[in-house]
Amino acid sequence: ADVVQAMIDCEVSGVAFSVNPTDKSNTILIESGKGLGEAVVSGKITPDNYVVDKSTLSIESKNISIQKSILTRSGWLDIIDDSQKLSDAQIEKLAAEVLRIEKFYGFPVDIEWGYVGDELYILQSRPITSFSLEGKSKFPDISGYELTFKVGGLPFMFADLLCRGFGYLKPLFVIDNGEFLQYMPNDMMKWAEEYGYKTFGTPMGFAKHEADFTGFHNKSFPRLQAILASDLTKEDVSEFFDIIYQYFIFYSKTDYQFTNKLYLYADSNPAIAESMKDISRFKDIARVWINETTINDDCLLGQLLSKLSERFGATDIWNYKIDEILALFDGQKVEDTSDRGVSAFARFDEGKYHYAFGAEAKDYAAQIHLHNSIGANSPVQGQVANHGGTRFVEGVARLIKVDYSDLVAVGKAIEEMKKGEILVAEFTAPELMQACEKARAIVTDMGGMLSHAAIVSRELGIPCIVGTGHASKAIKTGDNVILDMDTGKIIKKD
Repeated sequence: ADVVQAMIDCEVSGVAFSVNPTDKSNTILIESGKGLGEAVVSGKITPDNYVVDKSTLSIESKNISIQKSILTRSGWLDIIDDSQKLSDAQIEKLAAEVLRIEKFYGFPVDIEWGYVGDELYILQSRPITSFSLEGKSKFPDISGYELTFKVGGLPFMFADLLCRGFGYLKPLFVIDNGEFLQYMPNDMMKWAEEYGYKTFGTPMGFAKHEADFTGFHNKSFPRLQAILASDLTKEDVSEFFDIIYQYFIFYSKTDYQFTNKLYLYADSNPAIAESMKDISRFKDIARVWINETTINDDCLLGQLLSKLSERFGATDIWNYKIDEILALFDGQKVEDTSDRGVSAFARFDEGKYHYAFGAEAKDYAAQIHLHNSIGANSPVQGQVANHGGTRFVEGVARLIKVDYSDLVAVGKAIEEMKKGEILVAEFTAPELMQACEKARAIVTDMGGMLSHAAIVSRELGIPCIVGTGHASKAIKTGDNVILDMDTGKIIKKD
């Protein structure tokens, strides 16, 4: 389509932040100047500054500037204007609109706006790129991240292991009341998508990765076993962990962030279609290797830690950092780590590891919950993993949000679900297979084109939308919803 759009000749214009970036307070910051907004944005004039309380929309403070020039469509005009550039009513109207936009998107926003008379125009809205929840480097703004993995019961040490194994993707990990969450930055998700498309989207593109990973496993698995059979020096244990990191690096490139773009072209490109089959087949094999080395009850990592725990009397070794484990060989002891299994934070970025535990980690988790509660009111849209042969799917939602390791709770949730309802979940797993079989369609917060939900939906021939981010927060059991299988939008009917 060709867009025909009027140019707005603003009488007053400026910018507004839905969160005051100077003090992170519960206020809206507005700056305004006469004429076109470029003058304010470029810093060529000193604008008025208004601070508005977000709860009451009352004006807390005003700082009125003397404006010496105005930018118009015809150019700059020299003036002297020491008046308040916006009326109180205009400030309050703009603040209300800023709040509405923040609620719509679900994250703090930076808005450019303009007034013509009393008519308000929103010219641009984008995330506040400089805003940080804590104002500290180790606590990033979660709106710039995507939740990619969630499970109950994993100990803290996996956060440290995955920070090192997935380090090139700059991940962060949060343990919140025993729940283990993995996030990836949006820019790295995009990088992974492009990498996967360019690397695996050519004839035999995935074959090299499979061969490299297979060769690594055939060499490294016996080496891990040999280390376990040795007397375990500090150097041996360090080598053991280095090998585990490499397993995670290899395995990470079979995850959905690397395959999403490939899937979009699988129907039209035979080379990509073949790669997708190879990735799906090989990922099942690689998952067995990961389980045998790090996940299963009798995995090699578990055997190593059991031996070290007995040797050094480290009863809570699964919650140690890797460096703390190696420091045991130097006679260093670790204080009580029991709170790490409840609340913890780990992140790798810019060559540094960042950690937080206890109250500090709880505070960050609380701010993530606050961000998610705002996001729950924003539109729900994801990727269409299986079209299902229909444009629209309409039905009653069934939200299943239980710990999948609690088989009693899972069984009860599946029993309560009615056949033909639309299954909504954070993600699906084999434990939810019976729910998937009952479902008319599947909607998930997480996952990509090779996730469990996507694969099962194609096997069952039912529509599926994945990667919505917050469907399980925005939709509840009993909601009447419409799934647009062309756009991936989920609409709640009144």
